[in-house]
Amino acid sequence: EADEAAVQGRMMIERVTKNVPPHLPAIGVSIGAAAYPRDATGHDDLTRFARLALYMAKGGQTRVVGADPKNPRWVSDARASFLRNVTEHYLPASMQERR
Repeated sequence: EADEAAVQGRMMIERVTKNVPPHLPAIGVSIGAAAYPRDATGHDDLTRFARLALYMAKGGQTRVVGADPKNPRWVSDARASFLRNVTEHYLPASMQERR
């Protein structure tokens, strides 16, 4: 299941990126995927895990990330990615933590 989702995701990325005219800026594609019933059996949880995987995929490069909610490391990384995304995109610069 997970491998099939990754293959499908890479195929989608290839279709999107191969037809970009050369005079346009480069684009990146981020895909987050969650599989039923492996990752969740309910719609809300499945959507939530796919969204977290998407946040993890948004690393400044084109990539596919699959959900793995049973893996504590994935859960920790997903939370950190979500918080980073929210901080960088939704909080005013004056409220963001200085690094």
